[in-house]
Parts: sequence; C-alpha cells; structure tokens
Amino acid sequence: MPDRLIDDWRRYRLPLRNRCFWAVAIYRFGRRSMRVRFLPLRWLLGKIYGGANLLAEILTGVHMDRNVEIGDGFMLLHPGIIHIHTRAIIGNEVTISHNVTIGTVASGGTPIIGDNVFISTGAVIVGDVRVGEGSRIGPNTVVMKDVPPNSFALGVPARIMPNLGVTRRYDDDEVSRSAGRKPDPIPRRDPDP
Repeated sequence: MPDRLIDDWRRYRLPLRNRCFWAVAIYRFGRRSMRVRFLPLRWLLGKIYGGANLLAEILTGVHMDRNVEIGDGFMLLHPGIIHIHTRAIIGNEVTISHNVTIGTVASGGTPIIGDNVFISTGAVIVGDVRVGEGSRIGPNTVVMKDVPPNSFALGVPARIMPNLGVTRRYDDDEVSRSAGRKPDPIPRRDPDP
C-alpha cells in the first residue's frame, strides 16, 4: 500500500488539494485495512475506513468501495459522480474521467476493465462485459457488450471501432528503420522531461 500511495502522490499534481487523490487514498487505506490479521484492529480500521469513505463520497462524489480490485497506475481525472461497483475489476494504468458509472444490470455480472484503458466523461459500462487492453471509451457512451483490445467505443449503444485505441509506442529509430531511413544520429530531446 505505501508504494501505491506514493505513486498516487506523484501522479496527482497538488495532491493535498486534489479530491481525486483523497478518494484513491481512502480506497488504498480500506484495501490495507482488510489485510490486517489482528481482528480487533481490523474491526477498528474498518470503522475508520467506513466513516472516511462516507465523508469522501460526500466531498469528492466518488463511490468506490474497498472491495473493488484496481491495478497499479489507476487515476481519476476529475472528481464528481463516479460510481464503481463493488465487484468490478480494473486493470493497470486505467484513467477515469468524471460522471462515469461502472456497474451491473438486473441480470448480474460486473465489468472487467483491461490495462491501459481510458474511460471518458459520462460513460456507462454495465453488465458482464470486458473492455480490452488499450481501448478507449468515448464521452457519453453506453457499453453493454465486450470491447476488443485496442478499440474505440462510442455512442448509445456503443459502436466499436477496432484498431483506434492505444497502440504501442515506437521510438524514433524504429520508425526510421521501418520507413527505410537511417536512424537520426542526434537523438531528439523531449521538450517535456
């Protein structure tokens, strides 16, 4: 937990003022409290988490129970009206914008979100669906069926556009070789270190 919390601290700018950081920090505290073996202490930490989570839900608008499974690199882009179902599974490097619902339908089942997925504002992902690795969910999209890896989902109901998600990054030398050019002898500097 401390490593993930430190990563979260670095990921959010001005973390003490960022409501998303506090929602994620309270989630991390809740996950850690579930692993305490000494039962009276686990009970006490559970009560502290319950109060903190209720307060965080009111102040941040983020409903995210400690039973949600979330990978490394998780980021909430904007606070406000984010609901994540208790049994949802979220992969590594997932970014969620505001006004997003990840939940269930009457027939049951909860979404599984793959690695490196971006979920845009107002998206609704419900039911027993899988969102593949590297996919993008567009604004105000309702996803009720599986989204293949590296796809873009947009619309109500979601229309899937394959191969428009995130692809792997290539370095400049690799791109030059594939285009039949010699690699640049002077490496380009990244303007944003």
